[in-house]
Amino acid sequence: SGSLIARIRAAALASGLVVTSAVERLPEADLSTKLVLMQFLGIVATPNAIIPILLAGRDEALFEAAQSILESLGEAAEKIVDAEWPNLDANSRRDACLLFGRAEGQASAARLLASLEDPSSETRSAAARSIGRRGLESGLAPLVLRLAAAATDDDFEAEEELAAITDGLIA
Repeated sequence: SGSLIARIRAAALASGLVVTSAVERLPEADLSTKLVLMQFLGIVATPNAIIPILLAGRDEALFEAAQSILESLGEAAEKIVDAEWPNLDANSRRDACLLFGRAEGQASAARLLASLEDPSSETRSAAARSIGRRGLESGLAPLVLRLAAAATDDDFEAEEELAAITDGLIA
């Protein structure tokens, strides 16, 4: 299996056109083709596929596959997603926080803590749960502060955020 993956990776990288074409096709492909392209790009492990894979994961049917592929890319995925953070929309930041909850790097930990102040309540909620999932001790005080801030809001999103913060605190 390892030698097959190595051969696929070597063949794909030998022809940059194959990888470039796969990255370009990913956003417009149908669901089953997207899944195959994501898996291929995960095997090839090319850095320019990381953000397109994250974006493809917006589709609920592809979300877990995208997260798993990005997690398998490890530190490279963490660094690229962190570097592209200012260019990500709220849904992508939320998904990135969920990815960072599975990661181990310092940059992703710092990004999770900073995301507790994100304008999007979904991103803040994902960050809170991911901080808990990782057991980040440095997240305890920021989570408590976020809990106090969210407790003063009385809309539905605040209730969801309170639940997420509570989950992060007790994880």
